[in-house]
Amino acid sequence: MALDIHHIFPRAWCQENGIERSEYDSIINRTPISSRANKMIGRKAPSEYLIALQSHNQVGLTDEEMNRILSTHRIPFAPLRSDDFRTFYSHRKRALIELIEIATKISVHRDQSDEAETIGMAE
Repeated sequence: MALDIHHIFPRAWCQENGIERSEYDSIINRTPISSRANKMIGRKAPSEYLIALQSHNQVGLTDEEMNRILSTHRIPFAPLRSDDFRTFYSHRKRALIELIEIATKISVHRDQSDEAETIGMAE
């Protein structure tokens, strides 16, 4: 299966919603996904493309099943389903930093904006 590195919040959606390129093109807003699924997503908001993907005749996932898959990518599903880029970005950033700390056994410096945030993976 061919894989793409997909913008979780699509580039066009981010541009239309005033998201800075440095944020929407960062690794925080990317994840591996099949090329076929990536083409289905296109410019759609996450709340729209999740429904389309889940209801596709070759997929057929419930919200709970899809949320489990998203969690394996450290993608906080509640802000994704409500098209809340800011909350998604801060929660996923923290989750990825925590993975780096676990893998390297080194504490990663966080900026002050990260200090009061929570991961919110199960929100």
